[in-house]
Amino acid sequence: MAGSTSQPQSNSSQIFQVCATAIVQSQTQMQQSRLYAESQRQLAESHKKEAASLRSELQQLRSAIFYVQRERDGENSKCTILQELIDTQRCIIRDYERQRQGQISSHLQEPMNYESNLQQFTHVPVTQDNPVETGGGEPGGLHVGQME
Repeated sequence: MAGSTSQPQSNSSQIFQVCATAIVQSQTQMQQSRLYAESQRQLAESHKKEAASLRSELQQLRSAIFYVQRERDGENSKCTILQELIDTQRCIIRDYERQRQGQISSHLQEPMNYESNLQQFTHVPVTQDNPVETGGGEPGGLHVGQME
C-alpha cells in the first residue's frame, strides 16, 4: 500500500506543476498582450497626430489654391478688358485710315462712338496697390510716385 499512497502525491505534484506552468504562461501572454496593446495605442496616437498635420497641410493647400484661382480670375478679367481696348483701338485706327483715304461715305462720317464697348467695365482707380493701372507691374512701367 505504500506504493499506492505515493501515487496520489505524485499526481498532485504533477498537477501542481502543470498548473504552475500554465499560470506562468498565462502571465507571460498577458504581459505580451499588454505590451502589444500599448504599442498599438502609441501607433494610433502617432497616426492621429499625422492625420491632424495632414489636415492642416490640406487646408493650407486649399487656401493657396483659392488665392491662386482668385488671382487667375482677376488676371483673366484684366486680359479681357485689355483685349476689348485693343479691339476698340483697332476699330478706331481702321476707321481713321478709311476716313483719311476717303473711303467712308458721307453718311458714315459722323463721329463714331466707341463707349458702348467700354461701358461694361467698371473703372478701377489708379493706386499704388493696382500696378496694372499705373504701369508699375511691367518692366520700365511708371509708378504712381513717378508720374509727372
